[in-house]
Amino acid sequence: MNWKSFLAIVSLFIGISLSSCGGKKVVEQSTIDSLSKISPDLARLSNEINAHPEKSEGYYERGMLFYQFKMLDYAAKDVHRAIELDSTQISYYLGFADINVEARYLKVAAQYLLKAEKLAPMDKDLKLKLAKIHLYLKEYDKAIAYTNAVSTIDPNDDRPFLLQGIIWKERGDTAHAIKTFLNCTERNPDNYDAYMQLGLLAQSVKDKKAEAYFLNTMRIDSTRFEGPYALAMYYQEGKQVKKAMSIYRSLIIKHPQDPNPIYNMGYLYFYMDSVKPAYNHFTILIQTDPMNAKAYYMRGLCNLKRGVWNEAVADFSQALKLNPEFEDAREKLVEAQKHITA
Repeated sequence: MNWKSFLAIVSLFIGISLSSCGGKKVVEQSTIDSLSKISPDLARLSNEINAHPEKSEGYYERGMLFYQFKMLDYAAKDVHRAIELDSTQISYYLGFADINVEARYLKVAAQYLLKAEKLAPMDKDLKLKLAKIHLYLKEYDKAIAYTNAVSTIDPNDDRPFLLQGIIWKERGDTAHAIKTFLNCTERNPDNYDAYMQLGLLAQSVKDKKAEAYFLNTMRIDSTRFEGPYALAMYYQEGKQVKKAMSIYRSLIIKHPQDPNPIYNMGYLYFYMDSVKPAYNHFTILIQTDPMNAKAYYMRGLCNLKRGVWNEAVADFSQALKLNPEFEDAREKLVEAQKHITA
């Protein structure tokens, strides 16, 4: 069975699992029997559990496999059973917390991490997980307290500074956020996310250092999309069109399914009065992303400039069909219709 077929069948059971929250404390045998036919690992772990139901390891491993398949209720039941059988394993608490974070039960996740913290008061990863949960909950002072605790344990760990920078950014303190992200990169010159944050913050305050920060993300990992796209947007906003278009061309080749570089290329061509390449880019975008109302709108503008009124009407109409509140498309539709009736 191929991977797509497997996921399709698993998605069926996801619906079942989500509707059964609060039910039995163990995964039903009928469910295991059905899924074991699909996944050899599930079959193996289920056989181990049936042979040794008193051992916690099998429940934990099977639960984390369910977690991998996004079957969160089943995952929680298995990992919770592992904790019941052996409450001394920190990894079980961490796994149970991850499952609950994924399910958006953040306070439950924090509750179990606090139990784990009693077992391992110096565990940095555990404290960072707690910091992230408090960040999600917007309990910023608690989040900072945990990041400070990690820095006390290991002053060279860059991760707490990344989290603190995000906290200051969310609080609207740009200067403090930049300083904290820089502290992060001093400890780890290859922290991609810190350089991305620095670039975005510098760009927001019109600081030319943004270019260097985005270039650092590309130095660290040239295969990722975010860094070069952010740099291209920086160039585009700074009227450095040739540099922006060069990066967009590269991104279109490397990431053909992402609509943004194609749209931006078309947009730049349009406002350079290069209508034909603009039209071609928006047509390609519509073929790959047929629900993109802005692409139809921009192609409609191209058709207005080309004097192809019927096609312009069709494009603006489609843009409005996809987004009935698209007022610019409505105005241009009226303009195109006037040309037809004139």
